Amino acid sequence: MQGFVMMEGGSIESPEHVKRKEDLAASLPVDEFPVLAAVSRYFAECDGDEQFEFGLDLMIRGLQARVAEGLLDDASAAE
Repeated sequence: MQGFVMMEGGSIESPEHVKRKEDLAASLPVDEFPVLAAVSRYFAECDGDEQFEFGLDLMIRGLQARVAEGLLDDASAAE
């Protein structure tokens, strides 16, 4: 959610920010982070609305799984 709000405010979509992300991704040792190195180029290409929907869905599914497994008791559900 926080990242989405930052994107909407324009604080993480500036060309400078995108360049820093690209430089960081390029500096990753491929042998240590093969999957992250392989998918990192796609992060800058993501649509903000799609990212928000994905993140929200992910949180909801996580909460549903915790409820189904009985990991949320009455006290934590009320908070």
